[in-house]
Amino acid sequence: ASGGEGEEDDEDGGATKSARDVAYESSLATHPGPLAAEACAFLSHLIVRAINRPARDSTTAAKFLDATVEEYLQILEAQPDGGTGAKAQLRRLLSSSEPSDSTERCWNWKSRSLDVEGTLRRRGRRYNGYPVSDRYYGSFSFDGLALAMHCFYCTGGLNECIHRVVNYCGDADTTGAIAGQMAGAFYGMGGLDGTWRERLERWDRGGQIEARAILLFVAGEERAQTEAEAEPNTTKVKKHTRKVVKREGWSKARAAQ
Repeated sequence: ASGGEGEEDDEDGGATKSARDVAYESSLATHPGPLAAEACAFLSHLIVRAINRPARDSTTAAKFLDATVEEYLQILEAQPDGGTGAKAQLRRLLSSSEPSDSTERCWNWKSRSLDVEGTLRRRGRRYNGYPVSDRYYGSFSFDGLALAMHCFYCTGGLNECIHRVVNYCGDADTTGAIAGQMAGAFYGMGGLDGTWRERLERWDRGGQIEARAILLFVAGEERAQTEAEAEPNTTKVKKHTRKVVKREGWSKARAAQ
């Protein structure tokens, strides 16, 4: 069962659920385990919710994440297998309530600081069948997701979030990418420091990042139209798929790339 299965009624006609399903299946192409797939499904859900916030929404990152997590916990609870396997593990992570002696205490993303050192020490030499190393902390999908959530939750801006996550070191390119997607979708292009934006534009002189986002949007529009034409009886539902990325949300979509 994919991370998006469930009977919840998405306000966007199922677009967010579709994003979760695609993210789940995409993850399986490179990571055979269901844990990474569940993490990707949640991350895609968060990104879609962030991109589609009202233009003048003043909600803080912490309140947004609290609400999104609560919503997702309800989605997991409604699924037949929501209390077992990978979904149960994801519920543990999202709950941010691990005991102080847990080998997963680093999943307490709401804490003002993460006990990474204590976690690694508690895990010993091997964890989940793999060697434990501070150099690669965050490479395990749930560790990386929890760290990114922590940095997004405990900071007040895009740049601050990225600075915080990469300075935890470990698998910083991975954790930075996860946190960057969260913060980019939430704060948008306008949240980037001017120097960072200048360097990004200098590096991407041809505008390929923006072009890629536009092409993805157009592809989604065409797919939604094709599905609506193929299933005329479900047009009312299918036409909302295009809402995954709104036209007025382009600045957020661009920063989330």
